[in-house]
Amino acid sequence: DPALVAPRVTLGRILSAQGRNEEAIAQFEAVTGIAPDEPWSRYFLAAFALEAGDCVAATANIGMALEYAPSNLNEQVQVLQQSIQEACQ
Repeated sequence: DPALVAPRVTLGRILSAQGRNEEAIAQFEAVTGIAPDEPWSRYFLAAFALEAGDCVAATANIGMALEYAPSNLNEQVQVLQQSIQEACQ
């Protein structure tokens, strides 16, 4: 249900802030199943993948976040993309 996208992204961000990363990841993954072009879920999945050392998933998700990001999110996405490139070279 597309109406669940924003609440799931918000819940994922809250869970992430609480350190409940596995639950947060589950929310962001659920969002990608509903709305694959939702940039925030891709951004956070990229960050979690980088943290886990999964360069393939980090690169894929940040690429999609950058593709779909509105201009107000673009700078944050580019900063994370740079971090991924540095960590995964």
